[in-house]
Amino acid sequence: MLYKIYIFVKIQRMKNFLFIILFITSFALAQDKKKQSSLEYQQHLNEEFADSLKSPLTTEDRNHFKTLDFFTIDEKFIVEAIFIRTKREKTFQMKTSTDRMPLYKKYGELHFTLEGKEMKLNVY
Repeated sequence: MLYKIYIFVKIQRMKNFLFIILFITSFALAQDKKKQSSLEYQQHLNEEFADSLKSPLTTEDRNHFKTLDFFTIDEKFIVEAIFIRTKREKTFQMKTSTDRMPLYKKYGELHFTLEGKEMKLNVY
């Protein structure tokens, strides 16, 4: 009887160990997937800027264009957020880098955790 209990305990430990390994692996793969999709998006932007039909660049600038400059992707800033729509927000004017004062309206909030801290980002 003790032998069977010992085997059961060993099997449970092995299952827990395998679960932990699978969880860590799936988390790492999800992060890699997010990073890969970011790299693919950067490549897509570079292709659009180089394309004469889609580029916002002038012909002269496009002739010298190689790639856009991007910061290195830091995976700790790849987060999942919960979007909460705000209601009955009033429009307001916001300064820009010119004399223009466009009207904005808060559309909602993104709630997420970053480095163990609860964060909120307004969406306009």
